[in-house]
Amino acid sequence: MRLRTIGMVLVMATTCPALLAEGTTPSSSSLWKSVRQVMHHRLLLPASKRYQPGSRAGDYYTIDGVNPTALAYVHREGGVMHSTRFPVGSLLIKENYDVHHRLVNITAMLKADRFDTGDHNWIMANYSPGGKVLAFGKVAACINCHAIAGKSDFVFAPPPLNLLSAQTIHSFFPGKKITKPYKILLKKYPHAVLQ
Repeated sequence: MRLRTIGMVLVMATTCPALLAEGTTPSSSSLWKSVRQVMHHRLLLPASKRYQPGSRAGDYYTIDGVNPTALAYVHREGGVMHSTRFPVGSLLIKENYDVHHRLVNITAMLKADRFDTGDHNWIMANYSPGGKVLAFGKVAACINCHAIAGKSDFVFAPPPLNLLSAQTIHSFFPGKKITKPYKILLKKYPHAVLQ
């Protein structure tokens, strides 16, 4: 099993660096190719698990994936909550599933070199399951929400380590109902709610 994991990391490591030449921004289509690589190889963000509770009906379940750059960094730092400055080339994705385990969309964060220093240089993206670009670049809605996790470089730790309050969810996603599993997490882990 360890050899298979090392092999996946080597394959991904040879394909992902081409995504970012120094000081450049990738296209939405090249980022989508890297997102598909992460989905294919199934490297999970540490402390994450497949089909963990999402906060809203549109992301009833989620899977947090990472590329080898982000994975190695989070391991080295001892977890997301201790990760204060992800290296350039870090790619984190969230696969969002509905209550029936159907993929609804995929969000992605790519750390770029000198992309948007005020917002930690993250390129934000949202894709349909087929790769249609729903949002890309300096996406204010994404940045404003992820700024809540400023101490961990705009990256949320998987639930139940980090949770958004019901008020935050309602303010960023008006009209969206909070899922029952997420409500249970909010009650069970009030200390994990980010303010």
